[in-house]
Amino acid sequence: MTSWAILCCARLTWKSLPWLTRWTWRRPPGSRLVNSVLVEFFATRGVTLVDFKLEFGKDAAGVVRLGDEISPDTCRFWDSATGEKLDKDRFRRDMGGVEDAYEEILRRVSFDPGDRS
Repeated sequence: MTSWAILCCARLTWKSLPWLTRWTWRRPPGSRLVNSVLVEFFATRGVTLVDFKLEFGKDAAGVVRLGDEISPDTCRFWDSATGEKLDKDRFRRDMGGVEDAYEEILRRVSFDPGDRS
């Protein structure tokens, strides 16, 4: 997305644009940090995080904040062993098993892979 599109669509000011660029791309904390944490988290659960999106907005004080969800609706998840899609692509491509795939993601993120009890 271009700087102009960010300013128009997100209603940001030129003053906030450098901060947003630094936060999301050039240095942690930012999307690279978020990406590395999420990739590692899902990998330990047998899930490949193919891609995801981040959304930003302003709070009541005008401070730009990261605010989004991590779900099969906002990310693309594939089973690490089989490559099976475990996200909304199942719905988009009329593959069936949407509810089962979402429940599988929930099952995988609801356990601690380090817990041997």
